[in-house]
Amino acid sequence: MHDGPLDLITGYAESLLQLGALKGAIAAVGMALATIMSGPAAVLVNLLLVLMTFDYLLGFTRAWQARSINRTKMIRGAVKMLCTPLAVLVVAALDWAMRTVTVAWMPEGVTLTVPLRDLFLLYMCAHEGLSCLEHLGHMGVPIPPALRDRLRAYRDNICPPAPQQQAAKGKR
Repeated sequence: MHDGPLDLITGYAESLLQLGALKGAIAAVGMALATIMSGPAAVLVNLLLVLMTFDYLLGFTRAWQARSINRTKMIRGAVKMLCTPLAVLVVAALDWAMRTVTVAWMPEGVTLTVPLRDLFLLYMCAHEGLSCLEHLGHMGVPIPPALRDRLRAYRDNICPPAPQQQAAKGKR
């Protein structure tokens, strides 16, 4: 039981620090590993780390402002921050394999170069950026629709939404 608003805020801050420190450490280690594998894409990896951190902090602030902080959502966010660097590592490994493994049916001198890692990083940056803009919009910050729509178009051009996702959005 909280005695007053200050105790409530203190409790929220303690929860944030407990999970936030763990999430920050996990994300930092994961992104460091991803940066090592990413080579020239380090700028995108660092941008993704910054956007993920902002997304978490903005999400927490939004929930605090709405008085709807949920421990389960905070844990789900921690798992997401752990899995995102792992996904970057997996895609970077696939990208490396596609660039270095010779395919038997490819003619001599022809290389197969698909920038999977960079496309994935761009997609994740667009996704996290959209999430940040949504949080800011819910907190009253005016977000130009053209900016939000352009970022959404970038994300959806890289990876168009599945038909189920489009149908679900149409119901809202």
